Amino acid sequence: MNIDFKLLGSRLAQRRRELGLKQFELAEKAGLSNNYLSSIERGWSIPSLETFATLCISLNTSPDYFLLGTVRTSDVPQKLIENLKLCSDENLSLIDEMIQVLVRRQENDY
Repeated sequence: MNIDFKLLGSRLAQRRRELGLKQFELAEKAGLSNNYLSSIERGWSIPSLETFATLCISLNTSPDYFLLGTVRTSDVPQKLIENLKLCSDENLSLIDEMIQVLVRRQENDY
C-alpha cells in the first residue's frame, strides 16, 4: 500500500478545521512544533507512527480516515448501514448534518 502523505496531511488539516482548532492549538495538544505540524499537513514531512497516533487521538478520529479517506464501519450496526443505502441524497445530507451536531455535542461533553 502506497501512502499519499500529501492527502493524509490534507485530511488532518481538514479534520482540525472541522473541530475549530487553529494549527498552533493542535500542535500544542499533540506536543509538536507548529512548523512540524504545518509540514505534515502540507505533505512535506512524514510523521512517525507515534506522532501519527498522537494526532489521531488529538483529533478524535481513527487512522483509517486519514490513511484511506473512509471510516471503519465494522462496529456500526448493519441495519443502520442498509437503511442509509435506501435514503435519498437530500436525506443523506440531512443525516450528515444531524450526525455533525451529535459529534460536536459529544466533543463538548469531554
